[in-house]
Amino acid sequence: MAADPGSGSDTSGLQYTPFYQQEALTTRVANILEEYPAGPSTLREFVQNADDAGASELVLCLDWTDHGLGEIESPSLTPEMRVHQGPALVVWNNAPFTEADFASISSLGRSRKLEDATTIGRHGLGFNVSYHFTDVPQFASGRSFVAFDPHHRVLPRAELGLRADFCEPLFARLYPGAWRPLVTAAGALQGQPPPPLGAAPTPVHGTVFRLPLRTAAQAATSLISRRA
Repeated sequence: MAADPGSGSDTSGLQYTPFYQQEALTTRVANILEEYPAGPSTLREFVQNADDAGASELVLCLDWTDHGLGEIESPSLTPEMRVHQGPALVVWNNAPFTEADFASISSLGRSRKLEDATTIGRHGLGFNVSYHFTDVPQFASGRSFVAFDPHHRVLPRAELGLRADFCEPLFARLYPGAWRPLVTAAGALQGQPPPPLGAAPTPVHGTVFRLPLRTAAQAATSLISRRA
């Protein structure tokens, strides 16, 4: 139970204090991970999601690049994001996100597969296996950059997540450290060279997820998983 320190009244003048049940997002995600144990099935969720999205290509790889080392040259959204730009699991497929997919992935309690009998894992609950690997999953599709931070520790204004048009000139110029790791990884998996420093980004073909691997130091303070 949680009580709101504020007070209110209805049109009759009845006084009350808002009092309701709530759950921290980190607790909800941690509970979901118990339903999706770590193991081979974890990676299978990405395979299922790609298949449901109609992708004909899927690549998973480990990216050992520590993009945080270039923070001065390529600033990210906040200085705190630097520790979440190290070696990562990268997942790319050639199916772009639809607006329905964005809505589904932002909902912890409902997946599109409940509405579409032809899907077996479409973005939603299954995506949360990402938190077995990281506390701050990030992905890009088309012109959209997305990052989630259930701890609200590293995103601007302590947001729990954000979506931005990384091709928009101001965002692209101010935060290359946010989009470059994703755009570079997606390009590399398609045999393309990395974008030159200072170059404007181009939309991602398909969808690329980058899951910075949780370090031992991060695991020690994580409210989601102690797995490093």
